[in-house]
Amino acid sequence: MARVRRGIRMTHGTAPARKAAVRIGDLRRMLETLPCDARGRRDRALLLLGFAGGFRRSELAAVEIADLAFSRDGMLVRVRRGKTDAEGGGRTVPIRFGREPATCPVTAVIGWLYCSGIRHGPLFRGIGNDGTIAARALSDRSVALVVKRAVLGAGLDPRRYAGHSLRRGLATAATEHGAPPRVAMRQMGHRDGRAFAGYVEEAGGFVDDVGLYLPL
Repeated sequence: MARVRRGIRMTHGTAPARKAAVRIGDLRRMLETLPCDARGRRDRALLLLGFAGGFRRSELAAVEIADLAFSRDGMLVRVRRGKTDAEGGGRTVPIRFGREPATCPVTAVIGWLYCSGIRHGPLFRGIGNDGTIAARALSDRSVALVVKRAVLGAGLDPRRYAGHSLRRGLATAATEHGAPPRVAMRQMGHRDGRAFAGYVEEAGGFVDDVGLYLPL
């Protein structure tokens, strides 16, 4: 039997195990469960910035105060070096003000800065049980745990989600709402269209199906 299964895999291939995308509805439920204390404000800023920027968890962990520039339109986030940035030049990611204060990533980051009193160094840091904010940045593993904890609070299965789920969520939402692939790819730092397509999660099979084009 093991030989048969191995033969099937060799013939048909196996789909890579992917974590689920955080949908906009999921994100709203995740945010609703967060407390109003320092940890809740940090997690709100992390979740919204991670989603709006399509950031990898390592990129979120590496953001520093000096990487942020605010303007009347929103906020620019400097990514010093990404996974696909072979030359190490980095990139700048625009984050616009949201339409609703409760889901605005810029407002969330400002709220976290005001609450924490952080003026320099890492943006996202550990917080002790007594509310003490650490000087060191969160690890990329801790970023993933923040996502999983919020997912669990929203009543979703944390085994299906990871830090990458925010990045997949942006790619999926942008595609569903008609954003040109080049726009979403630029936001996420993608250069390969095929790689980007792998981030887009199908939404129930009725987003762009042939039935839209048939006179029936």
